[in-house]
Amino acid sequence: MPIDANINAGIDSRVHAGTDAAVIVYDDARIDATVVDPAGIPVVDGRAEATGVSAGGVAISKASLVARSAREGTQIDLDAVVDGATIDAAGRLSPPGDALTLRLDSLKVTKGANTVATTGPSTFTLKDGSVTIDRLN
Repeated sequence: MPIDANINAGIDSRVHAGTDAAVIVYDDARIDATVVDPAGIPVVDGRAEATGVSAGGVAISKASLVARSAREGTQIDLDAVVDGATIDAAGRLSPPGDALTLRLDSLKVTKGANTVATTGPSTFTLKDGSVTIDRLN
């Protein structure tokens, strides 16, 4: 059964864990998504967007995450501006079988005149509580 969600909110929240407190504030957030079989092999189609986020001293002026279901998993595209750095990333999240896999097809981070980018795809695999990274260049 699909789960559909639409959220528009402005919130100033405080979460207490022991003696530390985390404050997350955002101006606007919107999630429009359909999730099929979230407890089994999840398939996600949708978009999440946020502006004016402040969390733990990090300023995220805007962020957009788009997910599209594909035969091999969920294609994910991220565009964000974090502490003045522009981040563009794309990858594919494969459904868990023996392990959960994220193939990072591209990552580019630009701040001022400086740019850092991957030169090819990298694979992150989560299995038995450990993460393996393959070809992070």
